Amino acid sequence: MPRIFPILTLTCLLAFCLAAGCTVQVDDDGSGAPFTPVISSSVRVVRIVDGDTIRVAFPDGSQETVRILGIDTPETTVDGNDPGKFDDASDARLLALWGEEAAQYTVERLDDRDITIMSDRAAGTRDRYGRILAYITLPDGSDFGEDLVEQGLARVYTPESFARKDRYLSMQQQAMHAGRGIWSGHAPAAELLGTFGTETVTMMIRGTAVSPAMTSIGT
Repeated sequence: MPRIFPILTLTCLLAFCLAAGCTVQVDDDGSGAPFTPVISSSVRVVRIVDGDTIRVAFPDGSQETVRILGIDTPETTVDGNDPGKFDDASDARLLALWGEEAAQYTVERLDDRDITIMSDRAAGTRDRYGRILAYITLPDGSDFGEDLVEQGLARVYTPESFARKDRYLSMQQQAMHAGRGIWSGHAPAAELLGTFGTETVTMMIRGTAVSPAMTSIGT
């Protein structure tokens, strides 16, 4: 039976991207296996949805929602978080606080900025919600998704297949060993300062004090 729908989907996607000003790189590895074109485009960030999802405008004025490929930041609501997905390093309330921290970090780094988005052939171009799946490259050439993982503000989204997975997992291991962000077992600094005060938080970070009140966070 002819594979009409995949061909139509690919044709429509290519047409949209060319109209929006994307660069499409089609590499044939000679295997005859199905492939997804690598799509790269310069865009302007117009809204931050949360730590791993943004809204962007293309050069032609059209807008799309982009899900940062290969990572997952905590949700900003307690009910939206599953500690098991984060190796139970933090409970749901702590994860929600780190979700807010990740969202704020994304605002500071990306909001109203020009960036480059690039898809990955291994992952496909869109997720099940219709969002574009893409790496985010900043003007200095750095990978923003990798940065979130390195800062401990995101985990590697292992169900996805993508070319940079091994590199991301290596960064995640470093963040876990260093106890950064979601792997620290405590709330973000701003939340801690509001709860315990500067002196106590400094002692906690240095490991010279453990406040009994810490056990109440997340309960």
